[in-house]
Amino acid sequence: MTMETKKEVRVRFAPSPTGMLHAGNMRTAVFNWIFAAKHKGKFILRIEDTDTERSTGEYANEILESLRWLGLGWDEGPHYQSRRTEIYTRIADPMLTRGKLYPCFCSDAQLEEDRKAAEKRGRPPVYVGRCANLNPAERKERMKREPYALRFRITGDTLTYTDAIRGVTTVNLRLMGDFIVMRSNGTVTYNLAATIDDILMKVTHVIRGEDHMSNTPKQILMMRTLGFAPPVYAHLPILLADDNTKLSKRHHHSSFAELIADGYLPEAVFNFLALLGWHPEDKREDLTAEEIIRNFDLKKVSTRASHYNLQKLGWLNKQKIHHAEPERLQAYGKRFIKKHAAAFDALSGQAKLTILSAVHENISRLSELDGELAPFFEYSIEEGAIGEAQKHPARAVADAMAAQTDNDDYRAVMQAASAQSGAKGKALYLPARVALSGRTHGPELEKLYRFLSPAERAARLKHFLEMVTA
Repeated sequence: MTMETKKEVRVRFAPSPTGMLHAGNMRTAVFNWIFAAKHKGKFILRIEDTDTERSTGEYANEILESLRWLGLGWDEGPHYQSRRTEIYTRIADPMLTRGKLYPCFCSDAQLEEDRKAAEKRGRPPVYVGRCANLNPAERKERMKREPYALRFRITGDTLTYTDAIRGVTTVNLRLMGDFIVMRSNGTVTYNLAATIDDILMKVTHVIRGEDHMSNTPKQILMMRTLGFAPPVYAHLPILLADDNTKLSKRHHHSSFAELIADGYLPEAVFNFLALLGWHPEDKREDLTAEEIIRNFDLKKVSTRASHYNLQKLGWLNKQKIHHAEPERLQAYGKRFIKKHAAAFDALSGQAKLTILSAVHENISRLSELDGELAPFFEYSIEEGAIGEAQKHPARAVADAMAAQTDNDDYRAVMQAASAQSGAKGKALYLPARVALSGRTHGPELEKLYRFLSPAERAARLKHFLEMVTA
């Protein structure tokens, strides 16, 4: 363990409930959770809902439910920033008294005019400092009668810190400008709330997306002003969609709710998100949570952009479904069984598990369950299936099977059908599959045969024999 992890590791996932949860947000949650688990630390959940106009309880609940679905339990929280304004104000007041914060009386119109003027001159749009050096008497008098925001006063030219992923990072403070920490309506900004919460919650590592790199120097400066050593910062690489643009909510399946609704297993999504910017040294991709935790190293996270590859997610999901116990498939897949829900629910517990085990190797997503289970509950012959069956001695195979529909010993039935028809291998099993399921591909044939009643076997074989000519 490195020097910075000698004390208890404390990380936080701090999403804003201002819209549908994004897969990029959950990637951040996964990396924080893995890091905490790796070092036997604490994973803190904080809801950053200071944007009262856009934050909603519905989105906050979605965050909690998504974390639970993914299996990311939190050790502390959830803490809601909207309920902590008094704390932020109390801690910020001494900075105002000491002159590290100062009131800014500039209107939005004035600030927009300044921004346009800077843009016209080719300069960065930083605050011009109009209110930075007002004399104390004027400042005090204007505070009594004018609305004002509070700005943090920046001193110095540069700031250097070490990013756990990107190494030594130097920021030109002259390009940043004094920034607002409290709005004129009394609400605090993200940077002040996040800084104070990270201090009070004793956060040791801040692991977040690289889009937050512009916030890091501001938070470090405020922490030092308040007399606290900053945590270790680590900025994860940007996520790109298939079109090589930054992943956004407009991209297919970037919403976390979409991933849940489309039938991905939690362990597949967790595995997929953990590999967006990091890989174990052996380059394996189908990993358990335990293997990921054991091999994870924050310093091995890439700085290069990661592609949000849905094909890889689909492949991982297929592997997880293939290896999942039938009980797990039932727990997560039951809600995807709609057309045949009544018939499925009427089955015994063991029968449900049996038919799920018969189809699990054929599906990539749980949303495909309804279609794959259809042969157990209904019978129709798909287009082209009869033609494929007739490339083999289909009638001879079906005739032999039809003579033994009361026999529940599937293997004995197939041995007799092989002996009578002379068919073996595909020539035997393809006609049998089409006769019993109506498909050339489908559930495990032995389990389907045993599931069907003798009367249903007979009915299906009779219909098949009426269709075939050879």
